[in-house]
This record gives sequence, structure tokens and C-alpha cells, in this order.
Amino acid sequence: MTAQIKERLFFNGKEYGMATEPLHDYLEQNKNIFIPDADCTACWRGYIGTWTIKEDNKLYLTKLHLFGEKDGVDFEGVHAFTVSRGLSRTVEQRKTLMDRLFPNQNEVFAEWFSGEIRVPYGKMLDYVHGGYLSLYEKDMILFFVKGVLIGQCEVDNNKTYQKILRERVEKQKKEDAERKTRKNEEKRENIMEQIAFFAITLPFLAGFCIGVYSLLKWDTFWKYIILTPFVVGVLLCIFLIIKNKLKK
Repeated sequence: MTAQIKERLFFNGKEYGMATEPLHDYLEQNKNIFIPDADCTACWRGYIGTWTIKEDNKLYLTKLHLFGEKDGVDFEGVHAFTVSRGLSRTVEQRKTLMDRLFPNQNEVFAEWFSGEIRVPYGKMLDYVHGGYLSLYEKDMILFFVKGVLIGQCEVDNNKTYQKILRERVEKQKKEDAERKTRKNEEKRENIMEQIAFFAITLPFLAGFCIGVYSLLKWDTFWKYIILTPFVVGVLLCIFLIIKNKLKK
């Protein structure tokens, strides 16, 4: 899966990107109310929501747009499709998703959501081209029960990043060792093939030389009997030489 564009979250006067999709639970509970029409692999869910945690510690959905609508652009450097792309939709589809799912409501209390919201922030330490797997300096974990924030904690990912680096170094060393082993094995196989080649060809060559000498010395019927294996040996040598050249 391609790295996904995050949902927006406003909390304590700051804007963050969430690595969680609180609306997913609502859509699961109300199947067929919205079927994503994903135009981009960077937003498979098909929408971008804006969320706010207010002073009463409640989570509210304040904006909700189909990915590619005018208010769904320029977040974290990822630009959605132009409005002209959205103009090809039907009138019903061009309504904001907020109007379609929650008519006549400017904000919606997310009472359906219970669980954790992970909010990565700080410097990106490791980019992963999939989902929300990229690693940032810190993760803020927010705990909710029926839409109400009941607690939070912070995770420092620098140690995790160091562990990832060590694992990559070990993996690279292992791959280098395996590559070296394969090269050594190939080298040994080539040497064995060459030994086998000479072990087969030398006797035939020796026999050929002896046969030629015999034929020149004794021009008799036996030359035909002796010549046959010599010819076979020469042809076999030629075949093995060609085969070896093609393999290289």
C-alpha cells in the first residue's frame, strides 16, 4: 500500500496529522452509507477529515471532504486532484461528504469512537512507502472512550530508529556474506567444470593422436574401428567447448 495522507487534528492550539482514521468505525457501523471512490493510491479511504479535540476533551469531526475536493488540498505537501476533476462528478457527489453523511451539522461529536489515536510528529526518521508506517521522532498516543479523551502518553522513537538502523546493518552484513558465499560456490563450480572438461577431453585427444599415428602407420581395416571413437571424442570436445563459451 502507498503511504497514506493523514487526517487532520487540531489539539491544544496545534495542527497534527493522525495515523488513525476515527471515521472508519462509523462507516463500519453504517455500511453502504459511503462507498469510497478512491482516485489516488495515497488516499484509499477516499476522503480527508478534519478533527478537533475541544476544551471538554471531546473529539469532534469538523470538516469532511472527498479526496480531490477544493477543501481537501495541500496537506503535508501532498496536493489533491484539481477541482476540475471533481466537476466530472454528479451533483449529489459534488456535495461535501459532511453534508451527505451528517446533514445540517457543522460539527459532529465522535461518540462512536473508542480506542487509540496515534499522532506522529517531529522530524521524519524513516520513510516507509506504505500506510502510516513512516517513523517520526515522537508519537503522541491519545486514548478515547466513546469520543472522550481520557488520557495520553508520548513515545520517543529515537531508540526504535537506532534499533532499525542496527537491524539494517546486520541484514546488510548477512546479505553481503550470502552474496560472497554464492560467488565462492560459483567459482568452485566453474573450477570443477573445467577439471571435468579436461578429464574428459584429454583422454580423447590422446586417443585421437594415437589413432592418427596408427592409421598412418597401418593403412588397414582396423583404422575404421579405431577412427570411430576418435571422431566421437573430437565432436564431444567441440560440443563441450561451445557449451562452456555460451555459459560464460
